Amino acid sequence: MTLINADQIKLIEKRFINENLTETTHYEVKAGTAPIIISAPHSVPQLREGSVKQGEFRTGVLALLLNKHLGCFSIYKTRNNGDDANFDESCEYKEALIETIKENQIELLIDLHIMSPKREADIELGTGYGKNISNNTYLIERCTASLKENGIENIVVDENFPASYPHTVSATIARECNIPCIQIEMNWRVLDTEIGVESFQEVYKSLAAIVRTIEGEQE
Repeated sequence: MTLINADQIKLIEKRFINENLTETTHYEVKAGTAPIIISAPHSVPQLREGSVKQGEFRTGVLALLLNKHLGCFSIYKTRNNGDDANFDESCEYKEALIETIKENQIELLIDLHIMSPKREADIELGTGYGKNISNNTYLIERCTASLKENGIENIVVDENFPASYPHTVSATIARECNIPCIQIEMNWRVLDTEIGVESFQEVYKSLAAIVRTIEGEQE
């Protein structure tokens, strides 16, 4: 497992903060070899109903790292173009995501988000109350097991962020592409590296374990 230090995380994160990853587009798709795609639609600030929302920059960091080290596909926003890909009914981000999934026979979407440290859970898995994964509870069992194997215990499912709103990335892709889609909300405190990088590493290793497990089962 490739280990990432705090300086590397912040260096990648700075590119999302400065919105300087691409010159002409507001999202980027990274090709991979595994039939899994990691999505980070809030990796830069977004506009929702007239209000600018804080960027969830480290979701972009994770999407880039997982693509580089695990070979999964990834898609993330690179600049704020005045939309919210996880809220608006239609947007170029979701159109590109649908096209990428269909062209590459991708079989699983993992959509990354960050929630406030005021939330009790460390991780919330959103499944649309089962609809976005066709009620395949085994997927949630595998995700939960991977998280716990890497030291993350406080996990909930479909409590505050179920991804049930029909225009979320997960709900849209499940409906349009007929593949299982899991939204993963990560508490900021498990990604914060100011007091150490260990919990970030635990999240990264958990996501990597999920990718490897699902990829191995699909070979």
